Amino acid sequence: MRIQMQHPAIVSRRQRDSGHPAFMMVRVTSTVDVADYASGDAQTAAILHHGRGDTTYRRIGDHLYKEMSYMRAQALEPESDMARSLVGRSSVFDFGAFMTLVESAAIDLSNEASTGFGNVAYVDRALSRRDPKGLTAQLKAFDKAPQVGMVARDDELGTWSRRFGEFMENIAIVDGIVHVRSFEPCYRMGLRPPETRTMAIDRMKFMEERLGGGRPLDSRGVPQLGEGSAALDERYFSLNERERAVELAEQLGYAREWKDSNYTVGATVIDPSSLSADFLKEETYRLSVFALGLADAVANDIAGLSYSNVTGRDALAARLDEIGEPERTLRALVQATDRPDDEILDLATKRLAATLQRDEILNPNTHRSISSLRSALEFLDLRRDAMPIAVLPAARKMEP
Repeated sequence: MRIQMQHPAIVSRRQRDSGHPAFMMVRVTSTVDVADYASGDAQTAAILHHGRGDTTYRRIGDHLYKEMSYMRAQALEPESDMARSLVGRSSVFDFGAFMTLVESAAIDLSNEASTGFGNVAYVDRALSRRDPKGLTAQLKAFDKAPQVGMVARDDELGTWSRRFGEFMENIAIVDGIVHVRSFEPCYRMGLRPPETRTMAIDRMKFMEERLGGGRPLDSRGVPQLGEGSAALDERYFSLNERERAVELAEQLGYAREWKDSNYTVGATVIDPSSLSADFLKEETYRLSVFALGLADAVANDIAGLSYSNVTGRDALAARLDEIGEPERTLRALVQATDRPDDEILDLATKRLAATLQRDEILNPNTHRSISSLRSALEFLDLRRDAMPIAVLPAARKMEP
């Protein structure tokens, strides 16, 4: 399906007074192709049943797409709410908005000292009381940006048109209905003492802050994961794992179950192969990132104490060294671009938890975090022990 959509872009121009290059955000109209499928060409992965009706997820290529119920393809017409959300409402979709890419490019350009300018014009607009309800700062900036009638280099416009075309690969049409790329649906299980177990349908957004956007690092060098990543009393399971999730929770004494009021916690898995078999690696990674952040906080606490506790400085320095070894292992592993080794992550996380547990100088909040980490690692061990046993075939002998 070929459509025309207006989107933001950044172009350069020469300042008349100084001759230095300047940059500004403009509005560009590009022609893009949106993938169009019949239902028979898009494998249905799962159907979620909740209080607001059913939601269908389909596997298209390597990704899952969520059906936007009752949203026909005409919703992508220029100036429609859907089109504007794709441009400027970053919290609507799991993959964010195109403006997120534009703002990132503007920041990169503003940080380049060699360009000779301080910022990118038209990329930021503050909201006022006179603005209509529901307008975002991003959409206001987009509305105020000039049309592309100005002089601009064709290669700049071509680059942004290509980027917008790649961004629109997050959209697909199936039987005339809009589908959007989405995190994998899953179960979120809450385990809270004394014996309460909750179950809700969620999405695996805790592994990335933005779908397909990688994992940015904070100022400490700790990966930034998505919402819920630090909630260690909440565990995540594939839709293929519901029975095993309940069984494991019962082993730890969480026998009472109540369901989230927004959902009836029902899911029909149509194609198990389209979903993850389990989240062991993902959960191990999440706990390792939490442990790394906790180690960094504890190390800073101890380093601060060492300045005020001269007599115990040697002992504190030894504790810093002890924490530092598993911390360095975790930092190297969680920042790797490829999938980290599950066993090394697990070992480093447990060593760190054992090291931190011995600190009596920590504040109560840190102690609670350490206790939550240890409890989560115990549950992770149960998950590994409950994994099905795979019998590997015997190696074939070469014929003489």
